[in-house]
Parts: sequence; structure tokens; C-alpha cells
Amino acid sequence: MNKDFVNLATPTSHLFKSEVNADSISEKSDCLELREFMIGKIDRLKKNVMLAHLDEVDITLPWNQERKALITDVIKNYQSLKLVTFHMSCNCTSPVIDKGVFQPGGKTMQRTEMLDNARQNIEWLKQLLPENISIAVENNNYYPTEAYSDVTDSSFIREVVTKNEVNFLFDISHALVTCFNKNIEYSDYISDLPLEKTIQIHLCSPGVREDNLAYDLHLLPDSAHIEHALSLANKFSAEYLTVEYYKNIEKLLLCLDSVRDQINTGLGAKAFNPNCSI
Repeated sequence: MNKDFVNLATPTSHLFKSEVNADSISEKSDCLELREFMIGKIDRLKKNVMLAHLDEVDITLPWNQERKALITDVIKNYQSLKLVTFHMSCNCTSPVIDKGVFQPGGKTMQRTEMLDNARQNIEWLKQLLPENISIAVENNNYYPTEAYSDVTDSSFIREVVTKNEVNFLFDISHALVTCFNKNIEYSDYISDLPLEKTIQIHLCSPGVREDNLAYDLHLLPDSAHIEHALSLANKFSAEYLTVEYYKNIEKLLLCLDSVRDQINTGLGAKAFNPNCSI
């Protein structure tokens, strides 16, 4: 682990279904970020799993016993964990996915309900987790449907983080998509986010499709986004940086090498620039 600057924490994506790929990615990473669909499938690399990103578990929605059992099982079986992270993806209990976008489904939660759910869930988590495991919540991207009401508002995200005394997982692509689709300034949006509580950064590049909406396409991060991520990590003392690119193993490995080189040569020490664009 890099004690001087941010650590590369690479997701256990579908690329890990190949042991050769898994070993190559692990060798270029400081640690691994467990994804739900790979739980129990990478036991030989367990010692490298220091983060768990529970994709399907929203901190702001009610947790049933099944969700709690999943979290408990992860904590029990991954002894090297230092951080568990959760989504705030939508405001309804059973969203319908249409072309990768949430549409309302199930019960729709009001803002106050979601804040109360977050409080209850985090209280339960803090009782479960050992003191050496931190909690963080992630910002999601906005698309123009009712399912994204409140959860992508910077004031809501800040309230969840600060009132519950947890950390922030800042997803740059999600923020860029939100700003493009809401037609708001990126620098204004992130100035209201709890960046001072950033413990982890998710990094990839988004894109704009023919419907003139931005999407989190998990494209290879370009140089501007990498520089932005590293300067942000330096300013806010983030502990982990995660490259969310899964389309090509060779390109991912080259990207990890490039990010590592930029960390080692001090690019991240550059002054933080709050401007970033798709």
C-alpha cells in the first residue's frame, strides 16, 4: 500500500473470470475492490481485497434481512477489508431499467424517508463493522426521470455524508453526467458536494449518445480526467483511486501503468482544478 499518496484499488470486474487477467491486474494494483457478482469467486486473491463496493445495496432505501445478511457475509469472509461503499442510486424500491436508465418502480421514497433510511442503515452498519473498516457513500448520475429525484442533488448527498459521519466516494463520471444532463456547471455542482470527506475516487470517462444525453459509459479515462482525479485526490487526501474500465484487458493494464507513473512523478501534486468536462 502506498502510504504517501493515493492507492490504486481496481474492481474485481468480469475480467477477473480469467485467472491470468486477474493476476495481471492484481500485480499492477495496490489492492482490489470487490464487486457483488464476484463474491466468493476470487478466494485465492482474498488478501488483496481491501474494499467492497456493494453495487446493489442503496444506503437510502430500506434494508431487509437479505441485504443485511449479504453485508454481514462479506464482512465475515473478507478479513482484509478497510472500506465498504454503497450507492444512492434512485428514490424507489423496485426501479425499472430501460436502456440503462432507471424508471420509477415500487414504492417512491420522499427525501425525508431516504434520509431516515440512511440514518438507520448506517447506525446498524456501525454496530456491525470493526473499527478499522470505514463506510462511504457514492454519488450517482442523473437522467431525466423521476427515479433520480433528490439522490443526485448535492445538498442531499452532503446531508447523508455529514449527518451520519461517513466518508464520500466521489465518482467523477457520475458528476459529469449529472451536470451535462441537468445543464449545470460542474465546478458549481462539486463545490456543494462533501469533497472534504472523499476517501475514494472512481475514474472513467463518460460519453454523449445520439439522444443528446450523457451516459456513464465506462470509457477509458482520458488524460484530463486522470489529471483531475489525481489533483483532487491530493487536495482532499483520498486514500483510493479506482479505474472503472473493463472493456479491454490490455488497455486497462496500460492505463494502470500510466496512472501509477503519474502518481510516482508527482502529477497529483498539481493544484486542484475544479473544472472538468465530458
